[in-house]
Amino acid sequence: MKQYYLLGHSEGGSLALIHAARHPEGLLKVITLSANTQEESCITPGIESVRAQYEKPDSRLKQALQKYHGNHSDDVFYAWCDTWTADFFQNWNIKAELGRIQVPILAFHGRNDQYTSLQQIENIRKLIPAKKEIHVLDQCSHHPHFDHPEEVLTFILNFISIP
Repeated sequence: MKQYYLLGHSEGGSLALIHAARHPEGLLKVITLSANTQEESCITPGIESVRAQYEKPDSRLKQALQKYHGNHSDDVFYAWCDTWTADFFQNWNIKAELGRIQVPILAFHGRNDQYTSLQQIENIRKLIPAKKEIHVLDQCSHHPHFDHPEEVLTFILNFISIP
């Protein structure tokens, strides 16, 4: 059986956690950076701010997304943005999935995350029954890997080197 690790940021972290709960075969460990575990009222204003940045003329965000998504950048962006701000999504959470995770977890969250609160990582801390290592980083935004790259990389390397 093929063995592997998962690492995900933000929604990618959510997907890694969901995958760990539903398809753990061969999965050794999961690393998340600012994973979303539930919708919160503070998320919508942050997403609306990102929407405003995206819609500005000569948006650097739009240019960056076009590098990866080409002519589909608007479709990808608005699918993400409109889902998070939709009424039907306001009760979204992965709490049930968290309770089924059995692989070790390394989770990071910035104390100054501009999109979510520490409730996201507290859900990981409280609801995942497996072994976990939690790091709430000071002076850190939604992007721990950008704000503290050496520290995050050191923790990741140590985590994956432990059997």
